[in-house]
Amino acid sequence: MFLLLWALLLNFATDCFVVGTECSSNVHRSLSPILGYISTGQLRDGSNLDVVYTVHPVGYGMFLYAIDAYEGMRPFFPAIVLQGIFLFVSGLMVFSITKENWGPAAILAFALTIFNPNLIFVFFQPKEDGLFAFLVTCAMFAAFAYRRRPTWTSAIACGIAIGVATNVRPATYYLIFILPVLTVSVEFFADRTKNYFNAFIKGCAGTAIGFLLIFPWLSHVNSTGEGYGLTDHSLKLAWASDFRAMLEDTRVRSPNARDALLGSYDDASRKTLLTSFGPERAKLLSDTVAGWSDLGIREKNKLRYDDMMTQLKDYSVQTYLIAALPNLRFLLFSGGEGEFFKAFGIHEVLPLWMEKNPRLYMLVKVGFIGFSLILKMFALLGIWYLIRRGHYDVLVLFFGVILYFFLVHMYHGSPRYRAPIEPIFAIMAACGMINVKDWIGRTMQRH
Repeated sequence: MFLLLWALLLNFATDCFVVGTECSSNVHRSLSPILGYISTGQLRDGSNLDVVYTVHPVGYGMFLYAIDAYEGMRPFFPAIVLQGIFLFVSGLMVFSITKENWGPAAILAFALTIFNPNLIFVFFQPKEDGLFAFLVTCAMFAAFAYRRRPTWTSAIACGIAIGVATNVRPATYYLIFILPVLTVSVEFFADRTKNYFNAFIKGCAGTAIGFLLIFPWLSHVNSTGEGYGLTDHSLKLAWASDFRAMLEDTRVRSPNARDALLGSYDDASRKTLLTSFGPERAKLLSDTVAGWSDLGIREKNKLRYDDMMTQLKDYSVQTYLIAALPNLRFLLFSGGEGEFFKAFGIHEVLPLWMEKNPRLYMLVKVGFIGFSLILKMFALLGIWYLIRRGHYDVLVLFFGVILYFFLVHMYHGSPRYRAPIEPIFAIMAACGMINVKDWIGRTMQRH
């Protein structure tokens, strides 16, 4: 039954989920440096071969090129099919983890993963988020394999998965260096003779392998004068500028936590702030920095970024905390219906579409958000289930990964950024459902 539903869903995806213009632009952006490399032998911007590409790691572009996703009448077809398979395999890994540790919950965890609407519309689009989430799930699978049997192979496999994931999206960069903490934590909770030094060395081996996988990109970025980083200063400047607009918007419009948590940021307001202080600071730098006109664009971006980071220090801790609230709410509870609208190209005319299809819009909205809220509700019950069974090491692992992604995305909340931790919520929710089932069974026996 699962396979039949999955086949129908995949067929529907390959027929329909390819009309959004954002999908097309994302594919071309990802492939641009790869096509530039083919033309020049260097990672250059495919649309301007004079520019060395340093904006973003090129792992997803390599994936698209390897499966010929840039040719043919349906260029998205290979990526969508393969990423659909990746989602199914992610479900199998979740099934295996759950089956081994909490047997009855396995099939529920599997279903909650592969039929999660947020994951479906992330994986069935040619974006790096699906491949990234799959690789993070592979790392979690390797971590549970290490928990079962602490071998060098599982520790190194975890490092490989995180290293490859970082080449797709930089968000897992710091996870590479946390691997020794993971292996030592597993050893601490293990019901056997403790060998912390051996566990630490295995974790360091995983870290070393993961770092070696991202070092070529770090070296490439450094060769352009940008320093050892996963992105260049143009992207860092865009992030810092948007971050400052968010903080300023919070300071002016949402000075207290209640308004920030219940309200939402006005994109128009933030863009107005962004355009107002951007040119002003640029003129200040051009007037105060000697030889500004002789500097290259990379040097200017670095100085602009440093200046923007200095400005971020002017805001209070309270403003930083309040600014995070609506983003964390959106990251944790939003259903991901935005990816549905993007997949069909509806987001470009969403107000008009809502006016013409109000009932369908509400159905999509309620369906996506309802699934997300129910999943989180049962996940909370799953926490109690894991505590009752004494699986504290699993709780440390789950909460550590969830907290990590929350910290990374706490000021840029989006349901697609939640994709790597959706399998964790699926496992905890499945355990919560079993907990409810057991409670109902015990109650009926007493009566």
